Amino acid sequence: MQLPLAGGCTLPVVDAECAREWMGVVHRVARDAGWRVSGTALPPTVGQNYYAVDCEGLLQLRLNVPLRLVGAVYDADSRLNAEFRDVPGPDAFGEAGFAVASVTQLEGGFTDSDLAQLTEPERKDIAHHRVWRLGDVVFNWFD
Repeated sequence: MQLPLAGGCTLPVVDAECAREWMGVVHRVARDAGWRVSGTALPPTVGQNYYAVDCEGLLQLRLNVPLRLVGAVYDADSRLNAEFRDVPGPDAFGEAGFAVASVTQLEGGFTDSDLAQLTEPERKDIAHHRVWRLGDVVFNWFD
């Protein structure tokens, strides 16, 4: 199943209430897994369109606010070609109203029709950065 994209989903959108809800689930999932959350969530900014928080150095959980989409990566230090992982506790995120992206979805490609709902500037950014994985569209480093 392809992830539905919407205009504005590639932009760094800050939403403190959404981030609080997400972090509540992150802490619950981490506790259930026996992990600790390392620090606070880094908010979206230029060069990062998602909230990000590290869990025990094992993985980084990410939140795309416009899509309310949660994803995970293994190498949090790498923004380019980060290795996507399955999100732990997907049911907990789903119950809280978040969508959870699978590795298959994030590692998969996309077509022009998949990008049809994005704005022209967003499509230009994707072309400029030569993005080919859907995960790099929804969790991007565009400036």
